[in-house]
Amino acid sequence: MACVTYTLSPGWPGDALTDRKAPRRLVFSSEMPYSYISASLPRALRHAPSGLGVRDLRMATNRIVEISLGWGKVYVVEGEEKSILVDTPGPGNGRRLVRALAKRGVPLDRISLILITHGHLDHFGTALYLRERTGVPVAIHELDADGLRTGRNVRLYPRNLFEKAFGLIVSRLKTNPFEPDILLKGEEGDLEEYGIAARWVRTPGHSPGSISVVIPGDAAIVGDLVIGKFGFGRKPAYPLWVRDGQQLKDSIGKLLDYGPTVLLSGHGGPLRPEDVRRVILRQ
Repeated sequence: MACVTYTLSPGWPGDALTDRKAPRRLVFSSEMPYSYISASLPRALRHAPSGLGVRDLRMATNRIVEISLGWGKVYVVEGEEKSILVDTPGPGNGRRLVRALAKRGVPLDRISLILITHGHLDHFGTALYLRERTGVPVAIHELDADGLRTGRNVRLYPRNLFEKAFGLIVSRLKTNPFEPDILLKGEEGDLEEYGIAARWVRTPGHSPGSISVVIPGDAAIVGDLVIGKFGFGRKPAYPLWVRDGQQLKDSIGKLLDYGPTVLLSGHGGPLRPEDVRRVILRQ
C-alpha cells in the first residue's frame, strides 16, 4: 500500500478558506476509494464543492448543462437534436451522473458523443460505464489516449512538494481500461457531425493531448487548461500539474482568439476571459 502524509502549515493559502490556525496532516493511501480521497481533501484543494449540483448555462446557440459531482464538473452541450457530453466524473460516479442528466431532462439517447478533454481519471473515470450503458462512442486526443488504455492517469507533472506528494497517490488510482472509439488527431476538428455547432481545439500544457471545446463567439469548455482559484471562486488559476507553463499560456491565448464570452473549467469557474488574460497571461 502506498501512503503519503502531507502537512499543511499555517499560512498556506488554504488557511484563509478553512480558518485553520494549526498545521493539518493529510494522509492519502492508494487503497482509499476514489471518492474518499476527494472528500478527504481540504475544501481549498477539491476544486469543487461536495455534493451534486446541476445548472443551465444559456448560450447564444446552445444550452450547456453544468453538472458538479464533488471532484469536478462535466458539461452537456445540447444542439437542436443531439448533445455531446464533455468529460465524465471519476470512477464510481456513473449512476450519479445518469441521475443528474435525468434531473435536468437530458435523455441519454440524445447524447451522440462522449468527449474527453484529457487523460486524467477525474475526467474519464466513468466513460466506460456510460459507453456500455448507452453505446455512445468515446473520443480523446491520441496523445492522451493511454490514460483510457491503461485505466490510469497519464503522466502528471508536479511543480511543488504538494503536487509531487499528491501525485504519488493519484498516479496509483485506476479504473477499468478500454480502447477509445475515436482518436482525435492534429490541432482541431469539427463537431457538427455530432449535432453541435462547435470545434475541438488541442490546448496542451496541462497534458500533451489536452483539448478544449469551442463554440466561437460563445463559450469554451477548457478541461483543466485553467481552473478557478481554490476551486470554488471565479478568479483564474493554474491547474494542479502543469507539463509546460509557456505552452499552457500559448494554448490559452489561442483559445481566447476564438472570442469566447466565458470559459467553463473542469474545476471552479465560470471564468471571464478578461480575468484569464489578466491573471494568467499578464496582459
